[in-house]
Amino acid sequence: MRKLKLDHSAWPPAVRQRIWDQWRGELISRILSDEIHCVGVRLGPVDHEEPELIPKYIFSKADIDWQRSIVRAFKRTYEAVRIVPLEESVSPRQEGLTSSKRIGRPSVTSELNQVVKLLRAEGQLKDVSKKEQINRVRKRARELFSNKFPTPSQPSRNKILQALRAGEKHQSSALCGSKSPKSS
Repeated sequence: MRKLKLDHSAWPPAVRQRIWDQWRGELISRILSDEIHCVGVRLGPVDHEEPELIPKYIFSKADIDWQRSIVRAFKRTYEAVRIVPLEESVSPRQEGLTSSKRIGRPSVTSELNQVVKLLRAEGQLKDVSKKEQINRVRKRARELFSNKFPTPSQPSRNKILQALRAGEKHQSSALCGSKSPKSS
């Protein structure tokens, strides 16, 4: 079967422009509907070395330089932008980054919940002021998890209070569940 070759240069500029605009609009709508994906090298304060999947929301308000393959939106710039098949759009390396890499400090919630549970089981938090509860939780947390809480002010008062509240909720729900129904 022979391919039909069209000579676009013979078309009037207005027709060529209309075709390009239509094609660009269709391309962006396919990106927004997840039919196709784009990758590009992200520029910024720290340039990225490898192409990454460009989030589709970028294309909703993008300034696109079609000639130079540059996409700008939401204070992000991507260059060397390419359309890739869906199966190639996310590499195993990128999957690992998006699913497990979290920005910020690691959570200490589970460690503090363990400490609160332990102190409650030992009766160390009963009949003492909130301030003393905070001091006891902080002291025990630093003993058990010294690598997570290296300074005397750690864990923070807010995180300890959060763990104490979670422990109270857990304890009160356990008590409510263990009550036997009153007989009439």
